[in-house]
Amino acid sequence: MNVDSAFMQRHKCENSHAICQDYALSGTIHNLYYAIVADGRSVIREGTSTVAHPYSDFSSRVVGFCAKECLRELQEHGCVSRLLQSDFITLLRSKVKNIGDQVGLTNIGDSTLNVICYYNDIIMNLMIGDGVIVIEHDDEYIIRVRKFEPNMPFCISHLLNTFARTKYEEYNVVLTEQEFIIDKATFGIRYNSPIKIPYDKIADLYSAYNTKSISVLSDGIEYLRKEKQLSLVEAILQLFPFKSTEGQFVKRRMHEFERHLNKENIIANDDIAMATIVL
Repeated sequence: MNVDSAFMQRHKCENSHAICQDYALSGTIHNLYYAIVADGRSVIREGTSTVAHPYSDFSSRVVGFCAKECLRELQEHGCVSRLLQSDFITLLRSKVKNIGDQVGLTNIGDSTLNVICYYNDIIMNLMIGDGVIVIEHDDEYIIRVRKFEPNMPFCISHLLNTFARTKYEEYNVVLTEQEFIIDKATFGIRYNSPIKIPYDKIADLYSAYNTKSISVLSDGIEYLRKEKQLSLVEAILQLFPFKSTEGQFVKRRMHEFERHLNKENIIANDDIAMATIVL
């Protein structure tokens, strides 16, 4: 088994932010393997307009590390085998709020979060907001993507503040989930129609049977553009398969991926973060 993670900044342009707003980390806690991606919000709303978020990069890093600490505490208390959404959220809310109070930032949780962990042949996914999951089997890739319409993802801040959550609900956002299946041999694609799910649906369990790897990615993978925007499947096939899963395999692949984008004149219009567990 192996775990690794990496992130890259969007291509530089006039409106680029100075620091990557996505973050990824991965590792092991005893016999628990984890992979975490956090995506800081690019903008915040002020009345009817939006302005650049002043510390989105900080938010994603705080949220990512707090998620890791939540898993560590649950593991140390023997709770991971029955990992519940409520346990994780209670811990996460407390840790993020505590840091926000210490540094005086009320919107410190302005980040989405996508976590996978592997323990005792069970894969657990905790996704707050939007993002992508790629499950690799021997003969296929299963891609699951969550999107918000309008593009206003539910994030950690809405779990910390009742008023913020109430205001969020006024926008009547819709969260959909869609699945794509890519046949490795023929590259044939099957997919279903997007289905509506509750905007605060967070936890899922997957069987590890016949699973080679599972990856989480930020939604930046959906914003690759050449002459036109690449489809999600086209974008995923720019990253997969891995040539090797030894050592820092995600970091190597992300570096090769970035060089490939430059060579092919493919523009990354958003930051991209990725973390993978190889079983």
